[in-house]
Amino acid sequence: MSSADAVATGQLAEVCTRGLGRVVKGHPQAAVCLTKEGGLMAIFADATMATPEGIHLGSTLAEVKAAYPSLKKSVDFFYVPINATSRYEFLITVDSKTVYEWNLNTTSQTCFN
Repeated sequence: MSSADAVATGQLAEVCTRGLGRVVKGHPQAAVCLTKEGGLMAIFADATMATPEGIHLGSTLAEVKAAYPSLKKSVDFFYVPINATSRYEFLITVDSKTVYEWNLNTTSQTCFN
């Protein structure tokens, strides 16, 4: 989706202070990353959001692994491909092994990492 199309949905609010793009209306802790070249590149979830498989902030690593058997580990996060061009990323606390951040992004995103 292009950046213009994403803004035209009316679902995005003001520019995000986190520098990632825009805040999602009704979800002040959620944000999207938009670029001119790639359009909508990432959606960062808040506490009210969950994946279709029910994974949300606070889910345990065991729950994430059960929901996504093909889960892979990167240097500092876990991820699971959704299709050839997108994936979920999960950041897990070291001590309690729970999700403290998750996002849906394109594999070609240029917003972070």
